[in-house]
Amino acid sequence: MFSTRNLGVRLGALHAASFVSHGVYLPFFPLWLQSKAIPPTLVGLIVAIPIMVRILATAPLLSLADRSLGVRRLLLASHTGQILGFPLLMLTDSSIAIIVLVALIALAQSAVIPANDLVTTNAVQHNPGLNYGRIRGFGSVAFFFTNIAAGYLVGWYGANVVVVALALIPILGIAATLIAVPDDGPERTIQAE
Repeated sequence: MFSTRNLGVRLGALHAASFVSHGVYLPFFPLWLQSKAIPPTLVGLIVAIPIMVRILATAPLLSLADRSLGVRRLLLASHTGQILGFPLLMLTDSSIAIIVLVALIALAQSAVIPANDLVTTNAVQHNPGLNYGRIRGFGSVAFFFTNIAAGYLVGWYGANVVVVALALIPILGIAATLIAVPDDGPERTIQAE
């Protein structure tokens, strides 16, 4: 059991860890694609793939969390999929391979933010002292600062640092999941003391 304040910080860390990844991915992954000499029209297609995957995959993945897998295991599997998927991008220059890998990574990413929201909403419903907006705000602040930090990293080390960072950042997601999300069955809720 966590105190209400401690629970809010833990849930905020859960959101922050996810938005750190987006803070690198959204502005800088297209830059990495361009560094692979992929034409702009194909970059546009590749950047659109995660949106399509999220539309198709998020609801079925979250139903797994509700029915059998549980949110914690879903989040751990999602972060692990990213840790395994992003380094594979470094091993190929093939546009087809990159498209396939981006689709698979997007499948791993698609459940993270909705699952975090599910955990947070559930916690807020059962703990009136929690403030959903403040908890979710941790993610927005993390996204903002990550944009700036990632810009410096790309400036210093080049575009390949984007994929290296994206492969390492899910470790934060795993750590945050382990500290914020209880070992769950589908109906488990987080209660403050």
